[in-house]
Amino acid sequence: MMDEAEKIQDTIYKEGLELKREDYLLARKQIELIGTNNYVLDIGCNDGSLMKEYAYKNKVIGLELSKESTLKARKNGFDVKIGNVYEMPFKDKSFDVVHMSEIIEHVLDTDKALSEVHRVLKESGRLIITTPNCASFRDRILVSTGHLQGYMQHTEHVRFFNKERLVRHLKKNKFKVEKVFGSGFSIPYFPGKAITFFFLDSIIPATLLQRLIVVARK
Repeated sequence: MMDEAEKIQDTIYKEGLELKREDYLLARKQIELIGTNNYVLDIGCNDGSLMKEYAYKNKVIGLELSKESTLKARKNGFDVKIGNVYEMPFKDKSFDVVHMSEIIEHVLDTDKALSEVHRVLKESGRLIITTPNCASFRDRILVSTGHLQGYMQHTEHVRFFNKERLVRHLKKNKFKVEKVFGSGFSIPYFPGKAITFFFLDSIIPATLLQRLIVVARK
């Protein structure tokens, strides 16, 4: 039985994802963090468009809410289970790495989801999580000029995170946060329009970048 937030996700994403340049640039960092020779769970894999990037030198299984997207992913050759992040169809301590990219902002009960992720990770297993940063430079400018923050305009986003809030939820659910990165320095030049630079990721603090990337260990 889907909650109201899940029904919204299923309606919006059942036709698949429209991937942008920044999605592939972000994926590069995630591939590096996932490493090789790991058993990886990719939560919210959609039709597998990015899953193939993570599957290089790893065994990867996906979890997807949408039945339509699951069928597409399977046609693309990926092992994907239908289910939600609150009750995942996997045994305790199954995975070396759980990859949860641009998902947690869609989940109504953050703590229940993270508790379930903790359950399916092996001892010392890693969670790699990314989410939009509601305290990014772009969104600070938008708010200060009376405009709605960028990703608050998406009706499917039901939770909002800055670095402090995301780290707090992870620690509450028994994760040890090892590293917080950022990706994309965006400068708005019109409401709904911005130019984004990725070469500044190693220079600008993560708290000002567009996306947060967190590595946490069980």
